[in-house]
Amino acid sequence: MLGLRNIESGDLSDIAKLHLECLPLTFPPCRYYFNLMKLIYSYYLFYKEAICWVATMESNIVGYVCLLKCSEKLYVSAFKNCPVPFCYNAIMLLLRFPSYFLKGLPRVLRTLSLSNSYKQSSAPDSDLRQEHYELRPIVVRNDKQGSSIAVRLISCGESSLLKGGENKYFLQVRKDNNRAIAFYIKMGFRTVRDAGIRLVMVKDLK
Repeated sequence: MLGLRNIESGDLSDIAKLHLECLPLTFPPCRYYFNLMKLIYSYYLFYKEAICWVATMESNIVGYVCLLKCSEKLYVSAFKNCPVPFCYNAIMLLLRFPSYFLKGLPRVLRTLSLSNSYKQSSAPDSDLRQEHYELRPIVVRNDKQGSSIAVRLISCGESSLLKGGENKYFLQVRKDNNRAIAFYIKMGFRTVRDAGIRLVMVKDLK
């Protein structure tokens, strides 16, 4: 039987493990990357505006969804609140996987830049990023994909948004991920911008 509930502190290890199993990875799976994921998700617990739900079956977490406002800013906040463990694990990743680190460096610099100056910009989706929640991420265990778990998780997230007075939210999806795009269209999302390798999609709630 499927259960749905808000994220709890005891879920962090299972969520980080599921993240590494199901999402495209910046680094190869290792305990340093695992620890970084735990640090990031732990900060969501203390961020009152984050909306995070988990799906469970037989007490095991089989999926989760996070809806975040200014998500890049949250990553930097996680670093500022836990600088020593964050830096230690990042440095160990750099030493073990330097090529992966350098490959992802432009993304890291862009994230820091966005987070340090979250002012109105000329970017077409700047209003979305500052004023609305982003679906980021939604994860379902590989052997449970194709079921109704993702739909149920998104519905829980949308209910929380509506209770908070939100009227829309958005997501970003890779343009080559046809399966995900078809799913989001089915869920009522519409494309509002082509952002290079990704599409920006929005769903109106009211």
